[in-house]
Amino acid sequence: MRIFFVILKKEFKNFQVRKAMKKWYCMMIAILLILPFVKYDIAILNTHEKSCLYISMLLTLLIPNTLSLDVIGGEKYHRTLITLISAPIKIRTIILGKVSFITILSALYAFIAFIITNLELRLFYKTSMHSIGLEWSELLNLYLMLICFVIIIAFLGSILSLTIRNLKLSGYFVSVVGIGIVLLIYKAANMSKLYMNYFLLTAELVVVILFFISSFVTKQRVMKIIN
Repeated sequence: MRIFFVILKKEFKNFQVRKAMKKWYCMMIAILLILPFVKYDIAILNTHEKSCLYISMLLTLLIPNTLSLDVIGGEKYHRTLITLISAPIKIRTIILGKVSFITILSALYAFIAFIITNLELRLFYKTSMHSIGLEWSELLNLYLMLICFVIIIAFLGSILSLTIRNLKLSGYFVSVVGIGIVLLIYKAANMSKLYMNYFLLTAELVVVILFFISSFVTKQRVMKIIN
């Protein structure tokens, strides 16, 4: 557990010294400030509140997309992957530490997105996310799903960044997956509470499966480089 926190701390330190990444993250937050003031013409999102909710979720999914390619794919690009793995640390601990870092920043962004959009909707439109017809418990379930999918994208981005040479191509693919995930969350919002819980449970199961796949792929990739 101590090693896990060491890896997590290392990733936050790396993030703090990377000006380009910090600027990008701040820019993503700045986009939220104008989100409620944009007029959307999306057929399935028939209210302004729904548009703000699901577009903010889509923006949230861009965080693990970019960070997973940078945090894990960057190790391969800068040829530091072997050095990292050769340390007396389990591969699963390394993966877990890096994905936890991505998840924390993404969850923080999701929280900021919810607060900012709700505040601006109340101040300027006298409405809120609650006006889309969902109970607060259902909204909470949607955000729990979002966090699960954040982790899924983090693992998926990690796997692709290790197996595909072109990081940009990996990013495009994960972006398409992100759009599909938002559509799945939208469908889940229109399900009964029981089906929503099943959907959340399935997402959690996928997280566990991808964790083991990611660990396996990382190990195989390192062995291939060594040989």
